[in-house]
Amino acid sequence: MAVNHEAMMLLTVDARRKYFRDAYTIELGRLHAAGKCAWPAERLPEMVERVVYGVLARRVPSGPAFDATMKFFGLKTQKALFAFLGVAA
Repeated sequence: MAVNHEAMMLLTVDARRKYFRDAYTIELGRLHAAGKCAWPAERLPEMVERVVYGVLARRVPSGPAFDATMKFFGLKTQKALFAFLGVAA
């Protein structure tokens, strides 16, 4: 199930950022549950925060969890991602 990021633009920036963080957490957790990660599960919150803060600083990671999160929101470009998260240019 995908979410239309354009429809979510009515929400506040903080709400959109929270939804993005939550979706990324789920995708990263799925990846870990499938045994495709070498790190311990206790590091999940730290890893999510590091990635989210990186994105807000315009440093976009790569990897299957991030790709799945982008797909979930229907985001195809970094420009659309930054607009969705309210990151200034």
